[in-house]
Amino acid sequence: MASYHLTWPLDSNAATGMWHIRANTGDNQYRMWDFHVEDFMPERMALNLTGEKTPLTPNDEVKFSVVGYYLYGAPANGNTLQGQLFLRPLREAVSALPGFEFGDIAAENLSRTLDEVQLTLDDKGRGEVSTESQ
Repeated sequence: MASYHLTWPLDSNAATGMWHIRANTGDNQYRMWDFHVEDFMPERMALNLTGEKTPLTPNDEVKFSVVGYYLYGAPANGNTLQGQLFLRPLREAVSALPGFEFGDIAAENLSRTLDEVQLTLDDKGRGEVSTESQ
């Protein structure tokens, strides 16, 4: 049994869907092959980061739980999360007191960049990002 290899580039605007090849392989009998042409879609995933529901004190460790999953439903296990943590004061911390600001109003430049984050998600696509109080 012989095999043939053919590379046939398609135009970038080629229609997607079912395509057919009709070929004569040298014995005057036409053969048909069907194949699909589809748009390339890289793996798409979502990350949910969940922090504390209550405000933190300056001595509290900052923690975020991370859940990653592919948009087709499977957990994003083994993927690496990279990023940075940024800290800024929550001046209007009580929604029942609009316009009332907490903290030293004269204090400036309180926003800070904290640790670089590098985390590999576990077999369920979960992890935790944390940094100690600074």
